[in-house]
Amino acid sequence: MCHNLHSDHRIRLQLAARRARRGRLSGLGQQCDWLIYNDRSPLRWNELWIALIYPIVWIMVVLLRGATDGWVPYPFLNPAQGYGIVALYALAIAVATVIFAAVIWTVSRLNPLRSPALAEIR
Repeated sequence: MCHNLHSDHRIRLQLAARRARRGRLSGLGQQCDWLIYNDRSPLRWNELWIALIYPIVWIMVVLLRGATDGWVPYPFLNPAQGYGIVALYALAIAVATVIFAAVIWTVSRLNPLRSPALAEIR
């Protein structure tokens, strides 16, 4: 009986490790696809704001939950420390998001394999 429990635990650990590797490889494959293949036009600069939608909604949900039941996933977003401090952290998250998105937007324009015709579309 004890041997079966140990075996089951080992199998679960092996499956979890496989899922984690597959997740990392899938993400890496998607990034390589985006960087290497030239079937997409460059991203428009006037669409950079789209990258802020998720972080803004996420911060609003975290603040609402923190204000209603006191639980927040990160201490720096805890409304109990004051909304001014939380606003500074939210601003830092927004700035980091825009910087990261700008890098991605720039890389979308630097793809040497992209067809010149696609660059003219946008």
